[in-house]
Amino acid sequence: MGSMNSTVIVLLVILGCGVAVVMGWAISHRFIRPEESKEVPQDVVAQQAQYMREVRLRHHDDLAMSFGGRRVLE
Repeated sequence: MGSMNSTVIVLLVILGCGVAVVMGWAISHRFIRPEESKEVPQDVVAQQAQYMREVRLRHHDDLAMSFGGRRVLE
């Protein structure tokens, strides 16, 4: 152990840092609970779903028109 190669020392330090990060994550994950997520009202969820449907249809309509297809939304 008198004369260790510097590459081995660097690898051991990197490995030790990785172990410290994993241990820190595990401890914080175990003892620090995330805040409870706030409930979103159902009408907001329905509005978001309707909006995303309209965006999808608009996108499909644009794609169809760019390739010579017919319009979906009239």
